[in-house]
Parts: sequence; C-alpha cells; structure tokens
Amino acid sequence: MREVPDEQRCAARSTTNNGARCRKPKTPGTSVCASHGSAAPQVRRRAAERVAVQAAEADAAAILAHAGLSGVADPYEALSRVAAELLAHKDAWAQRVNALDAITSQSPLGAESIRVEIELYGRSMIAAARTLEVLAKLQLDDRRVRVSEAIGQQVASVIKLILTELQLSDEQQAAAPAVVSRALLTLVPAS
Repeated sequence: MREVPDEQRCAARSTTNNGARCRKPKTPGTSVCASHGSAAPQVRRRAAERVAVQAAEADAAAILAHAGLSGVADPYEALSRVAAELLAHKDAWAQRVNALDAITSQSPLGAESIRVEIELYGRSMIAAARTLEVLAKLQLDDRRVRVSEAIGQQVASVIKLILTELQLSDEQQAAAPAVVSRALLTLVPAS
C-alpha cells in the first residue's frame, strides 16, 4: 500500500493503537476519511462547499496573477468602486431571491436548508453596508479636515486684522506672533 503524505492523511487518531494517526487519505474539503466521519451527509455537504470555495479562490488567484497589479493611487476612489460593485452584487442577489418560489431547498439526501441565494444575498448586504460605512467615515474625516483648515484660516485673518487695527509699535509687532502662538497653544489639549 502506497504511503499517503501527512498533509493528505486523515487527522483522526486511534483510541486503541497508542493514538496512532489514521493512514487513509482525508476526503477533499474535510480533515478526516470516510471511516472517521466524512461520509456523514452534513459533512459531505460542507465539504462540497469548501471544495467549491477553494476552486473559486484558486481561479481568482490565477486571474490576479496575470493581471499585473499596481498600487492604489486614490484609496477613496478604489473603495468607491468596490462599494459600487458590492451594491451591484447585492441587487443581483436580490433579484434572484425575489424570483425564488421557496426559501428552503432539499438535498438529494433529504436535508432541508436555506437556499444559497438567500445566504449570498445576506452576505452581500453585510459587505456592502460595511464598505459604505467605511466610505461615510472617510468622507466625514475629510470634511472635518477641510472645516478645521477653513476655521484656521479665518482665525488667522481675524488675528491679523486685530493686530493691524491696534497700530502696534515695531517692537510690539515683532513680539505679537510669539504671544499669539502661545495663546493659541492653550486651546490644544495636553496629550
């Protein structure tokens, strides 16, 4: 009998043979062989899902490997495109869900479960909401910076106007920037 490599072997251990590891190959999508539980209907169903996800991820990785990616110049713009794509996916899944005649499906083995379309619609809603939340926070932070800069410019203009109208002596005009700076620093909380 050909030896199965460790990464492909069933993870189950013997309860009677000093805890020796099973020598059979694990079922794809699981960590055990059929003798140790991978033949159970619920395990086979989840294993099929894992195998499908792994295949999709491998396909996506192959596509990305040939894409010649470059850095992101504008993260906000890139995130906006991702949000638009996520919203389109959500809408596409919503159409599929609306076309369903039942919210559950039955496997060939008779197990009833929520339709995959409904699960994917829910996931797409969560992903879109999280991305939009990040975008909203970024917009808010950007707006805060712009408002702070505008307030700073207005304060500087007012200070200049006050100093000009006071008609200070040359010596007082030379000392004014340091005095104003110290006074403004009192507004900044100590860290």
